[in-house]
Amino acid sequence: MHLKDLGCTFVELGHAERRNIFKEDDAMINKKIMGCLRNNLKPILCIGEEKRYKRNMDAFRFIKKQLQNDLKDIVPEKIKKIVIAYEPVWAIGADASAPLDFIHEGISFLREFLISEYGSSTGKNQIIIYGGSVTPQSSEEILSLENNNGIFIGRAGLNLNYFIEMIELAVKVSKFERN
Repeated sequence: MHLKDLGCTFVELGHAERRNIFKEDDAMINKKIMGCLRNNLKPILCIGEEKRYKRNMDAFRFIKKQLQNDLKDIVPEKIKKIVIAYEPVWAIGADASAPLDFIHEGISFLREFLISEYGSSTGKNQIIIYGGSVTPQSSEEILSLENNNGIFIGRAGLNLNYFIEMIELAVKVSKFERN
């Protein structure tokens, strides 16, 4: 049985735990992305630097290379079907998400990279979300960041009250942005 036959729409690829535990590298993730696209599944591509660098540009160089390798040979028309989840590995499971200014710079860097590499239409319209210790306390500010299209929650989503609260905050921020 295939994922699509089971009713799946999205497939999470490249999560830090799979990269670490199962040794999935960028070449394997690239093949999985291509397979998803061939089968009309929507990949959620997780990218993120493993350690906290002293200089933000070092972190951004890491995610740029990771993204280039993961998206190798994928045309801009197909890239727009991919959701990019920026999750600094050092922030996953931490006491707090990455600092807001760092998240903003990281997502803006990714968007600018996509514009320069794949064109303005692709870069500006790409769905980019942030993950890494997102909680109800941090989600509203993260959702309000320019260039961020959403949040990618992990363990916090297992707590029903947290999950409902984050959905309510997302709806609130979404309504605010439309006005």
